[in-house]
Amino acid sequence: MFDPSKLELLIGPAPDAQRHVLEKLVEELRAALPAMQQACQENQWQVVQNYAHKYRGTSAVVGASSCAEVLGLLEHAIIVSETQPVPQLLASLNEAIANFEHAVIVHLQTLGALNERPDNH
Repeated sequence: MFDPSKLELLIGPAPDAQRHVLEKLVEELRAALPAMQQACQENQWQVVQNYAHKYRGTSAVVGASSCAEVLGLLEHAIIVSETQPVPQLLASLNEAIANFEHAVIVHLQTLGALNERPDNH
């Protein structure tokens, strides 16, 4: 789920600014996921928790509520030492990121912020 009104409240209606923020977050989430998966495999729970904490807040602020929700569940699971569901939560995060990325593309197309890009999805 993506609520673009939250982002607009944060940075305003400018399509280029929204594009920059949203593409940066998608890029960072995509980069963080393999690092979190690797840390999970190595039982480095603090690393997973740090990523989850960092991106939970960011996701919530820009309106990526599904990502924020899964990241919050990840963070909580590690805080309470219930790490068994972490691999499944990481799979859920992957799905949430994909859904967010799709919603971002649709939103940016609606704003006309992707018209000049040759690499549209």
